[in-house]
Amino acid sequence: RVTNNGQAQLNNLIPMLTAMGDTSGISYISGPLPVSASVAGNGGEAYFTWRYNITGSGSVSFYGEATGVDANSGLTVVLEPKVSGSVAMQSVATLSAGLIMPPVVSLNQVYTVRMYVSNTGMAGAVNVAPSSLNLAGSVGSAIRISGPSPAAQSIPGMSAVEFTWTYSAVGTGNVDFKGTASGQDENSGSTVTSPQAQRVINVQKAAALFASITAMPDPAKTGENITVIMTVNNDTAAANAVNVSITPQTLEVVVDSDARTVNLVSSPLPVSRVVTSGTPQFFTWIYALGNGAGHIAFSARAIGTDVNAGWGVSSASVSTNNIEVNPSAALSSATIANPGTVSVGQMITVEVSV
Repeated sequence: RVTNNGQAQLNNLIPMLTAMGDTSGISYISGPLPVSASVAGNGGEAYFTWRYNITGSGSVSFYGEATGVDANSGLTVVLEPKVSGSVAMQSVATLSAGLIMPPVVSLNQVYTVRMYVSNTGMAGAVNVAPSSLNLAGSVGSAIRISGPSPAAQSIPGMSAVEFTWTYSAVGTGNVDFKGTASGQDENSGSTVTSPQAQRVINVQKAAALFASITAMPDPAKTGENITVIMTVNNDTAAANAVNVSITPQTLEVVVDSDARTVNLVSSPLPVSRVVTSGTPQFFTWIYALGNGAGHIAFSARAIGTDVNAGWGVSSASVSTNNIEVNPSAALSSATIANPGTVSVGQMITVEVSV
C-alpha cells in the first residue's frame, strides 16, 4: 500500500518488491497488479499485489520500494523503502492413516479398532475426523457398538492422534475395514484427506470343548490297576483353547458296596494343554483298586480359555462306564507225604490240597 500525504498528485507510481530470507521456499506467480498507478494527494492510496507459491519452509520478509512523478513539478519522487514483517512458511498439513486391530477374534467377541492419524506437515490440521469405516465386500460381519472417539480432533504439525471404535464380531470369516481421515489446513483452510487405510480381521468360531472318558479293564479285580483316559476335542475351525486342564484333577470317584479304597498311582502330565481344532488331547490316570468288591466310576470336565477372547470355556461333565470290581482269587495249599519214613526202594504217596 502506498499513501500520498502530499498535496500534489503522484503519477506513474511504479512499485518494486524484493523477497528476503528463505526465498528458496517461495515461487513467484504474478505481480505487481496493477503495474503502475496514479495517487491523489492529501491521503490518496494505491494498492499493489504480488502472488507467490509456498514451496518450502522457513521465513521470508519483503523489501518494498516505489518511484513516481510529481504531477505539478514533473520531478521523480523516490518513496522511503519499507520492510514487511516476517512470514513463517510451513509445509501444508499432510495426513496419513493406519488401522490397528487384533488379527483374529472369536465369534461374539467385542474388540477395539483404532485409527492412527498422523500429520507429517508443519502446518496444523484442524477439525480432523475419520470417515465411517467401510466393511463392504467382507465375508465375515461385525456390528459397531461405539465410536469414533473422539469425533474430531485438531492435529498439530508433526503430531498424531488416535480415533477408537468398538465392534462385536457377529459372523465368521474375514472382515475388511477401510477408512480415511479428513480435516483442514490451519493456514490455507483447504481440505486435506489421508489415503485410504485398510486392515483385515478374521472372525473364528469360539473355542468349544467336548470330552469323553473311559476306564479299563471292565470288569476288574480287587488289587488291580485301572487306567482312565479322558479325550478332549475342540470344535471344528474354532479358536484354540489354551490352558486346558481337567477338573477335578484327581477326578471324581463314585463307588458303591465295598469298592472304596482307590489309590492314585499317576496323573496326566503336563497338567494343562493347548487343544486345537481337529487335534484331540488325551489325559491319562492310573488308579490302584483296594480289596473291596463292588462298582466304581470316574467323572470330570475339561476347562480352558479361548485364545482370542480370553474368556473361559468348559466341556460338559462326563463319566466313565460303571466298572464291576470282583474279588481276586485267594488260594491256599497243603502238602502231605505218607508214610513219613520209608526205606530205599519203597513207594510214597504225596497229596497236595488247594
